[in-house]
Amino acid sequence: MNRPIVAGVDGSPNAVRAACWAADEAARRGAPLVLFNGFGVADALAKPDGSGAGWIEAQGLHGTAVLKEAELVVRRRHPGLEVTLETSVDPPIPVLTERSGQARLVVLGSAGRGAVGDLLAASTGTALAARSRCPVVVVRGTQDRPDLPVVAAVDGGPACDAVLAAAFDEAESREVPLVAVHVDASPPGILRTRRTVDAWAAKFPAVTAHWMVQHDHPRTHLLGQAAGAQLLVAGRRGHRLGRTGRALLHHCGCPLLIVPENGENHASTTR
Repeated sequence: MNRPIVAGVDGSPNAVRAACWAADEAARRGAPLVLFNGFGVADALAKPDGSGAGWIEAQGLHGTAVLKEAELVVRRRHPGLEVTLETSVDPPIPVLTERSGQARLVVLGSAGRGAVGDLLAASTGTALAARSRCPVVVVRGTQDRPDLPVVAAVDGGPACDAVLAAAFDEAESREVPLVAVHVDASPPGILRTRRTVDAWAAKFPAVTAHWMVQHDHPRTHLLGQAAGAQLLVAGRRGHRLGRTGRALLHHCGCPLLIVPENGENHASTTR
């Protein structure tokens, strides 16, 4: 099954940039792209005068216009890409969470205006990144440097394999090096992670892998690494991002790929 990449679009510049990032990824993967816009209707339906119906119609027209604008930008970038538009009267978070079960990636822009753009300015954005069944990409930063490496944040924990699988796969598809940053300084953890990195490097011989250990302040160090990366890959345990994950979600200087512990749906899981 060729799972789609789903991008949340709300009309903000950040969301359009996220749609372009998602389109680039879809083109590399030969995957279809779904552009999604959603809004909640609870407040409108609660109006006793029935005017909520007009509000719903107006929001639907606005959502369609937003999607068509994003589609135009995407098709200029990738004329042959398979693109589908989806709009929903339901709130975006539950819909995107459900869609993640059939998606390869869910892609969002950093905080902007509108229902989807505001995800990352509130706890709902963290909830989506923590509960999605597939990896979630938060397109942050402003640089567009295809020569920069992919950085993987690893600690030897349960998500380590999934993070490295995704990171090596992304580095290979971009033809750039991988930098694996170990953020747990305990000797057993370092040895375990190094063995895991070596095992994944053997599966991706075309990728030049670098290794470093960060003893203190992992959040500060990872944010510094992100400034010189085109993508930072981090994992989550269960439905928890942890303090480091939340800091990256809100402050990372490049696109952030958050991988579920089981690595479900990512292309690398088939290797």
